Amino acid sequence: MSVPLDREENTVIQPIRLGNFGAFETLFRTYYPTLTEFANGYVHSIDMARDIVSDVFMNVWISRDHWAPRTTVRAYLFGAVRNRALNTVRSSRRWRQLEAEMTLEDDVPAMSQTPSALDTALESAERKEALWRAVDALPESRKIVMTLRWREQLSFEEIAEVLGTSPTAVRMQVSRAMRDIRAILPALFQEG
Repeated sequence: MSVPLDREENTVIQPIRLGNFGAFETLFRTYYPTLTEFANGYVHSIDMARDIVSDVFMNVWISRDHWAPRTTVRAYLFGAVRNRALNTVRSSRRWRQLEAEMTLEDDVPAMSQTPSALDTALESAERKEALWRAVDALPESRKIVMTLRWREQLSFEEIAEVLGTSPTAVRMQVSRAMRDIRAILPALFQEG
């Protein structure tokens, strides 16, 4: 449902659409704390909530020249954060399962296993191989982060220390890498 934008709404949107970074920064500072708290209610991780809100604002800035909310700016931002948070929650179950598979030692199926257990082990090995091919296709910085995370099983803090960056930057790289991997292997992320 579209809400006609009043003059006040247009005074917020129009300068941003014209590339006024000061207006964008004001919008960011006004809503960032509240939106972060709101996102945290969904994802139960303040770092993840910050990433979600940052991504929403980044998308607003990137698409600023054709940014045209159909509702108030406030409603648009809360809706965008809600949608991104729900997508994060939905994919987190699949993410944890894939991360658990990737951090396990390579399993060699034993000949003594039952046929169904052998099929499951082979399917898991094929999935793992496909994931590593996808990781290899990532930009170098994301490939390094995912290798340290999955193969070396380092925490975000440990990876940040190795790379001389912050844990938040590492989380952002992992998030972007997972988005890339989802694009390369969409079937692995479908709810089964």
